[in-house]
Amino acid sequence: MRSFAGQDSKSLFLDSSGTVPTNTFGQSDVPHLYVAGDARQTHSAVFSMMEGRTAVLHAMGRKIAPPDYRSTPLSFNDHPQAAAVGDLADGGDNVREIILPLSRNFRSCLFDHEEEGFLKLRWNQEGRLTGASAVGERVAEALTPLGLAIRMRIPLKSMTEFFGAHPSTAEFPFHVLRSQGWLPSEHPPEGERSV
Repeated sequence: MRSFAGQDSKSLFLDSSGTVPTNTFGQSDVPHLYVAGDARQTHSAVFSMMEGRTAVLHAMGRKIAPPDYRSTPLSFNDHPQAAAVGDLADGGDNVREIILPLSRNFRSCLFDHEEEGFLKLRWNQEGRLTGASAVGERVAEALTPLGLAIRMRIPLKSMTEFFGAHPSTAEFPFHVLRSQGWLPSEHPPEGERSV
């Protein structure tokens, strides 16, 4: 094990996974030393920013919740862009999903190219969004409000009633929900399947 010397009278050690052990706030065994970002092996700028903010506020004695990775969108800025938020693992009979191609949903307002892509939405039996993923141009912007919906446990019915600025990428998932004519209390849209 490699140690980090010179940190008061104690040392920080890497565990078997190559990280410094911390609590959920990023606080190490040395109470005034915090670990965030790449040192915590998150390998994502958005997760690193969230961990850094959490560590600073926790060190200042503020009451703050630990980082919520589940509701924080993660994107890969390749071409096309790929993004995901929430729980995308198999949920059995308790989770439903729909996969919609981007090509048929007001592409002319939002997308500069004729690229293919998709938006996948997953929800539970309570009619609450549990996860989403997408591939296509600027899809990370479309998943950002879905992260908030997951965190706040907003029912899909309420999401269909929301109208954002038009045209905008952020309004895309809400438009998709409305365009399917689906409310949780009604029959599911064509293309829905159990996972």
